[in-house]
Amino acid sequence: MKKVMKSFGIVILVSTLTWSCSKDDGPTPPKNTAPSILAQEFTVDEDIADTEVIGMVKATDVEKDALTFSIKTNANNLFEITAAGDLSLATGKALDFETATQHVITIQVSDGDKTATASVTIKVGDVDESLANDPASFVTTWKTESNGEEIALYGNGSYTYDYTIEWGDGTVEELTSNEGASHVYATAGTYTIAIKGEFPYFNTFFDGVDNAKKLMSIEQWGDIQWKSMQATFLHCENMVYNATDIPDLSNVTNMESMFNGCSSFNGNIANWDISNVTNMFNMFNGATLFNQPFGEWDTSKVTNMGNMFAGATSFNQSLGDWDLSSITNLTNMFNNSGMNAINYSSTLKGWGGQGNVFIPNGIVLGATGITFCNDADTTYFRNTVLIGQNGWTINDDGPVACQ
Repeated sequence: MKKVMKSFGIVILVSTLTWSCSKDDGPTPPKNTAPSILAQEFTVDEDIADTEVIGMVKATDVEKDALTFSIKTNANNLFEITAAGDLSLATGKALDFETATQHVITIQVSDGDKTATASVTIKVGDVDESLANDPASFVTTWKTESNGEEIALYGNGSYTYDYTIEWGDGTVEELTSNEGASHVYATAGTYTIAIKGEFPYFNTFFDGVDNAKKLMSIEQWGDIQWKSMQATFLHCENMVYNATDIPDLSNVTNMESMFNGCSSFNGNIANWDISNVTNMFNMFNGATLFNQPFGEWDTSKVTNMGNMFAGATSFNQSLGDWDLSSITNLTNMFNNSGMNAINYSSTLKGWGGQGNVFIPNGIVLGATGITFCNDADTTYFRNTVLIGQNGWTINDDGPVACQ
């Protein structure tokens, strides 16, 4: 009996020891690995805004832990990064290719326990910063025929000027003189002149036709607030119109002779706001190529349209919707223009049909060389309404049969 009891005790002891060792030596938890991040590179133009993302920095983690990004070493505090890795310029900062063509910063990534770093290179692309490419600039082209030739833009002493002018040959000036600006070109050629800032008025004709002939095109109006267009392009006979934007004419009252003698001009001006203009005397006189529809213009404040289309031999549009309620002068308005009988008749009927309250009295309308259709409506509005009821004198070449 004693032998049996001893054997049992030994078995119990061995089992206890075996169970205790198994409990203390359980599996070891997995070891955390640091995130992995490689050197990266982004290329952006120097004009990128601080609201735009330069690029997303990427990293990986074996355990797939959530990662957060930060900048460990910055370049003059130019950059910032979100916790998710979106890299951008810091608020109010900007890149400049001429200052630095690239920036190298150090990005740190963390999984909440361990970190890793890598260099990120931001390469800066050069952007043409010339005024000619700035949508706010007034842009024109000019041509000189000989070396050492001068181009001049004449100002107005009544206005304030504060602008930058880029002459197209590498010369840039900041000017405040109200007398205008001029520049001598060492080499003959075609040059793009761009102006930005406060530049309310200029003309090209102060010293005669030769300077005006050098203006070859209007490329862009920009956001200049013009105050006058009086004789601005007078005798610019080589000037063509390539602009697709619209000039700010909200402060302009005078367009006298604006395109007088511009025999190459045929620009689309239908959408111009000329609602404050009072003087259009001679505006298209001798503009022999011009023939654009602009019958929707708000002419309610215009008083003077004398000679407006005289000698504009291509012009053939109806202006019957124009508001003549403020008009005092239509002398020679259509003399020897290109207006045919149908459009001239449409104009007369439109004006006569506005009602006597809106038709000024005692007006002399010049339309030498222009005929009107002998239909009943045209005859009534011309003879009965305009001449008979409102005392107009109309100098045209009389009626013709129109189909």
